Amino acid sequence: MLLRTLYLRRRGSGPPDNQEKEKREEALPTAEVFPRAVEHLSSAVQYPTVSGLEPGDSGSKEAEKAFAEFPGFLRNTYRRVFSELELEFPSERGMLLRWPGRDSAEKPVLFTAHYDVVPAADEQAAGTKTDSGTEGAAGEGWLFPPFSGIVTDEGWIWGRGTLDNKIGVISLLEAVESLLSEGFVPRTDIYFAFGGDEETKGKEGAGRIAAELERRGLEFRFLLDEGMVITRGFLPGMRKAAALIGVAEKGYVDLELTAEDTGGHSSMPPPRTALGRIASVLAQLESRKFPLRMTSVVRRTLEHLVPAVSFGTAFLLSNLWFFGPLVLRILDRDPTTSSLIRTTVAATMAQGSSKENVLPSRASAVLNIRILAGETVVSVLQRIKETAEKENVQVRYLNQDETDDPIESSSIEGEAYSLIADTVCSIFPDTLAVPFLMNGTTDSSKYRRVAKNIYRFTPVVLDRRDVGRIHGTNERLGSEALVQSIRFYQTILGRC
Repeated sequence: MLLRTLYLRRRGSGPPDNQEKEKREEALPTAEVFPRAVEHLSSAVQYPTVSGLEPGDSGSKEAEKAFAEFPGFLRNTYRRVFSELELEFPSERGMLLRWPGRDSAEKPVLFTAHYDVVPAADEQAAGTKTDSGTEGAAGEGWLFPPFSGIVTDEGWIWGRGTLDNKIGVISLLEAVESLLSEGFVPRTDIYFAFGGDEETKGKEGAGRIAAELERRGLEFRFLLDEGMVITRGFLPGMRKAAALIGVAEKGYVDLELTAEDTGGHSSMPPPRTALGRIASVLAQLESRKFPLRMTSVVRRTLEHLVPAVSFGTAFLLSNLWFFGPLVLRILDRDPTTSSLIRTTVAATMAQGSSKENVLPSRASAVLNIRILAGETVVSVLQRIKETAEKENVQVRYLNQDETDDPIESSSIEGEAYSLIADTVCSIFPDTLAVPFLMNGTTDSSKYRRVAKNIYRFTPVVLDRRDVGRIHGTNERLGSEALVQSIRFYQTILGRC
């Protein structure tokens, strides 16, 4: 046990040798300054490309206008990119760029991002001022209007999409524009796919793009999409930052629970109302969670973290064959890590009567379920049914065509993962690259037929507070983080 712990700590902790360091420095592109990048991301945020709004919703017409105008904004901003790369629109919500390389016989590479965003609820400015500058927690209300793109003196770019995921679109295009200005030509063809409906499952954006790429018979060496970030607080006592590179993705399904009754006046209720039966099912599902399980991906994650944690924690993580059950219990204490070791069920929506003194004749609730490897959409449905049917509650798919079984892990041994991990270490010193399980869903699932090796990573350093701003209030990005993101893409593109 002790020898294995020492081996794993040594394996990931040492600096690269001089030859490897020189190789990295030679591979770095020369352009390092992006004077207008902050302005460009700020401008991009000002297009309210909000997915999921129904006609008649507040802002729906504004969003429709923004979606129509956003591609034109990109073309006017990155003139060199759009004049030298091949551009096409497989759909109204999908943009595809091809950068021809020197060797067309080699498999191409695909980078993806999306420019749609989730709605920004509670737009009223409501933040606080502190001695260290402007603050505003994720739950305090918007400090600045969410589509203002305001840049503060402290260097923060504020607004919906700064983190999810206009940073991806802008960083990639800034990097390509910079490399083109140097006369750089990639070794192989590089494709860029930008979707406009990722937040509503990506059917028209990434779905249409992927179908077109498959129709052409393309197979990509690897794909890099948005994903997890670099964090310093993933596990207590971590001594290094960890770049969490998504190599696998949990499955996804939304289920609707429904119960029917005769209704009537609330002054004469039956022993159990329709809404009461729904509530009973929800209570049982929360108290009888899916079992904890250590998947191969999570096992690799923990072993890769060994060099970054205290010796005591490292001893546990290095010997999961013995301490696995204990580690599972420890991980289960925090919702962030618990989601990596079980299928999660979250009740997100519920509905009953439309009036306070009327018994519901029909009640319903929606379950959002993220599926761990080892389960499937069908097996999850069956388990939920077994609980619901005891309460005379029906279960059905909410959107059956938008379900996904867990996506198996991509290789962490080959060239593609090494390229991403090596680039992380080049741009973010003293950072450990760690394979990781994505518990959210991304557009990358649409490309499984054209790319076997799919990786999900957003090259920014965030603490837990800023991670909470993704899909929350007061979403923001530091200008320095934007430059690091651009340099990451600039570097990895230069090595493709």
